[in-house]
Amino acid sequence: MNCACGRRTAADRLVTPRVLRALAIVLGLFGIYAVVPGLASGPHYDFNAFRCAGEILRLGGDPYLQRTMLACQAAAQTTLASANVAVPAPQPPPILALFVVLSLVPSAAGWIVWSCALLAATVLAVVWISAATQTRWTTVAAALAIVAWLPGAWVGAASPLALAGVAGAMLAARGGRWPLVALGLTVAAIQPNLAAAAWIGALVLLPKTRVWLAGAFVILVAIGTATTGLAGWREWIERVVPAHQVSEAHAFAQLGWTTVFASLPIPVRVAMAIATVLWLLAIATSLWLAARERDPVRALAYPLAASVALAPFLHVGEVAFAVPALLVMERTPLVKAALLLLSAPWFSAYSVTELQPFVIAGTVWLAADLEIMPIAVVLGCALEWLLCVRIHIAVLDAYHLTIDALRDDIAAQANRLPNALAEESWGRYQLLQQNPLLGYLVKAPSMAGTLLTFALQTLPMKAARTARRVGTR
Repeated sequence: MNCACGRRTAADRLVTPRVLRALAIVLGLFGIYAVVPGLASGPHYDFNAFRCAGEILRLGGDPYLQRTMLACQAAAQTTLASANVAVPAPQPPPILALFVVLSLVPSAAGWIVWSCALLAATVLAVVWISAATQTRWTTVAAALAIVAWLPGAWVGAASPLALAGVAGAMLAARGGRWPLVALGLTVAAIQPNLAAAAWIGALVLLPKTRVWLAGAFVILVAIGTATTGLAGWREWIERVVPAHQVSEAHAFAQLGWTTVFASLPIPVRVAMAIATVLWLLAIATSLWLAARERDPVRALAYPLAASVALAPFLHVGEVAFAVPALLVMERTPLVKAALLLLSAPWFSAYSVTELQPFVIAGTVWLAADLEIMPIAVVLGCALEWLLCVRIHIAVLDAYHLTIDALRDDIAAQANRLPNALAEESWGRYQLLQQNPLLGYLVKAPSMAGTLLTFALQTLPMKAARTARRVGTR
């Protein structure tokens, strides 16, 4: 008689704990997507910009120009296009090749494909970071699922794809699979401002990845050259990058330090220079700290956290890139506090009031997982009060009046400069949203969390030195 005892059926192999965890995350995020008004039909600014960039490039146009992007986005009937504002797609040429593929899908179906890709990327990021940092999946999901995924669901931001790439690279580094580290960091290059720190960490601290990263870099350059030619590279380096930095220097949604310094009575380019120097110093410090730990996961996680903490430019969903550094640390009260601060998209909850219950619920969930419920109750009540203050209504009313008044002015400026970049109107639009006091109030939790994460990188090293001194007495 044959016995099937101990044998795994096809169903057993398919329904693994990891698959069940991923399914739970998908259902949870999809539930928010279905319940919160406006998410499914939100502005999708980034998605429309990406898709238009691909369509313009496919038809032989320049996807970085104001007139081409505005014409495409006006055809899509976006809100900003009606005010003569074109949302730019400042990604480098090799990333534009991905957008060309995206443009082959009709707009409505394209959004479904894109949003599903972002949801899948978020789930993969949670599962892979859990495995790389040896952390319970519930903790990882509570710490970064909502903050990482929400911007993609609302505007179509590509940061979840980059986070999945980084997560895959961390898991591969833990297992010594260096070609897969390079593959993950190549995917992360869709957000070059964030991927740069992880690339630097791998090149400096993981020497076995250098050949593979060099090959990945060559392939990216080749794809970019085939997509836009050398002229596209030159335009991106000489015009697009500087113009996009200037256009974001006063952006209300920015959590980067350029915005902080630009609020001082100094030129914008000086503010950008100061922020960039601080960013480089932070990455250098994190490399030194990670080198002493001799941990391949920290070699990627620490530079990323430092890059986020003192980033010249940073959006709310990108604070999730600092979370892995906390997950490889001992669960001290400060580490738990930093996780709480980073776990929620506070700025998004301020902008979209329907999200506030989910943000507070996510904070309580994480606090329960970390066994610090009393702290969470106090923090949750304080943030709920902050987020529910309706002073933003007056700000938004004034903003809409201002953008209506400047609509013709933006159009006239664009017509005078036929080769102007999309960043021209985008920068003028960002200037309308300035409100420094209110801006810092709603950004404070996330900014405090990123700075605390960077500071905590030094604590394990200090503890180790103290232990050695005590042991020699």
